[in-house]
Amino acid sequence: MIAKEKKQEIIAKYGRTANDTGSPEVQVALLTARITELTDHLIMVMMDMTECLKDSVSAQKSLRRISNINICIYIIPVICSRAFA
Repeated sequence: MIAKEKKQEIIAKYGRTANDTGSPEVQVALLTARITELTDHLIMVMMDMTECLKDSVSAQKSLRRISNINICIYIIPVICSRAFA
């Protein structure tokens, strides 16, 4: 959502009058600002998702490493949790 102040700046810059919100110039400028804002948001979300994925892969590699070192450390807790569930 575009902040009220930002919206007023866009209307003042592209509008024909101070309260002109219906002209095509203002509408295009508002939509462009909204698209830019959404694009920035989606880029940040994708970066966050990439970090989460990297963390998950890292944890999975750690579990594999542990299971290769001593299978009892990895398998017994899983079996016990299922047996007593």
